[in-house]
Amino acid sequence: MGRILVADDDRTMTMFLSAALSAAGHSVWAANEPERITALAAEVLPDVVVLDVVMPHMTGFEVLEELRKNPVTKAIPVLFLSAKAGSADRIRGLRAGANDYLTKPFEADATAIGQGRLVGDLQMHPLFEVLQGLSQSGKSGILTLATRSGNGRLELREGSVRAASFGRLHGREAAIAALALGEGQFRLDAIEAETLPIVGPEAPLSVESLLMDAAWREDEIQRRKAHVPPLDAALVPTGSALPEPPEGLAAIPFEAILTAISGGASLKDLLAREIVAPPTLTLAVAWLREVGAVSGAPEPAPDEAAAGAEDAEELDGTIRDLFQVAIFCGLPPRHAAVFVVAQGNSWESLTKLFSEVPAPLADRNRDEAPVIAEKRLKSDGGEVLTLRHELGRLDIHANRLSPALAAAADLLPEACVAVSLWLSGAGSDIPLLAFVREVERVPRELSGTLIAPDRDSQGRAEWLSRGTKRWTVVREAPSTLARLLRSMT
Repeated sequence: MGRILVADDDRTMTMFLSAALSAAGHSVWAANEPERITALAAEVLPDVVVLDVVMPHMTGFEVLEELRKNPVTKAIPVLFLSAKAGSADRIRGLRAGANDYLTKPFEADATAIGQGRLVGDLQMHPLFEVLQGLSQSGKSGILTLATRSGNGRLELREGSVRAASFGRLHGREAAIAALALGEGQFRLDAIEAETLPIVGPEAPLSVESLLMDAAWREDEIQRRKAHVPPLDAALVPTGSALPEPPEGLAAIPFEAILTAISGGASLKDLLAREIVAPPTLTLAVAWLREVGAVSGAPEPAPDEAAAGAEDAEELDGTIRDLFQVAIFCGLPPRHAAVFVVAQGNSWESLTKLFSEVPAPLADRNRDEAPVIAEKRLKSDGGEVLTLRHELGRLDIHANRLSPALAAAADLLPEACVAVSLWLSGAGSDIPLLAFVREVERVPRELSGTLIAPDRDSQGRAEWLSRGTKRWTVVREAPSTLARLLRSMT
């Protein structure tokens, strides 16, 4: 695909055009300051420059003139994009050396951006990206959300959220619930700030504070992941005195949640009542279990036979298949890697598989490789299990899913031939979607697997994989390391 430089002083326009082009497989660079465009074009040497006409400090025509004067950039095709639709403007652009001239509004992929109206898909453009763009450009208007989880509405005034509703929630909790969405449609109807109705005395919510708040909830849930119950598990108050909540949790209505639990409700039941936003409720229930105020049904005893040692022959065959994939991908011989990311509670299931490398395989290869299996911690908190085989070394990288990991551009090892994302029933969809999109953009042969062992995670896996080229869904949790690797081949 192509290398494209997008230049527009409107950050919202830049964000959505970049997202649409990236989703189509292009490599995209963006510039919002016209003074940077010529230098950036000379640095990245794009196949085409998409250039706005009306920008502060320098017009698109002036930028085009600089591009044509520079011997490094003079031959790069330039596509003008402007709201000025007159024939005189078009002729001027073409005479100045532009290769084409398009007028706004236009449509890119599933997103239509028009004057005063913007619509799109939350799977392609997550709400946090949408709000960041609108905040940076100081937009005002009504943002309407339509999803399977419910409908919502956010009122923006000069880039801040002035009012929010989602289902039966209002204010900050409604905004937090909306940020946890991973699917659905959005529409922004731009309105002048002066014409928006006064909705009450509440202070506006800055987009930055909302994003930080949502990320904090996700981090706190991850810290208490061992106390997050299965969605359908019955919860029972223990009658123990409720301790003072820690800082940050004091505003959560624990008494109302305990009252709702008193009838033996599950986390799924509580989510349907919309007491607070789903991330807030998940965090609250995890804390109540952590302090002993709520207990759950006992977990079934593990099946020791199923959790026993791996079958050596199955693992051996799987490793051989992965090295065949590596050869097909053109990677150097005798080294391959896979990358597994676990969401929420699935981390424990993943690390358990790491401890079950079969002794027969180690014994058989002892003369050739004294250390057949070696596990080490990574600096980012993940783990690497190295298996030494007669064909070479296989590194199995494992990491917990986090916003920082999902946004890392260089997260995959060079010898990586396959990626797997192990879903759990609870957790934010934002890092999930960011990770899937990041892997989708990797410019080489690579397979992706979404492990979805229950109904809730299967629904999420289906929309995460929708429209992707390399992601498939596996509907059963692997019980052994060999079966995990087999699902990735």
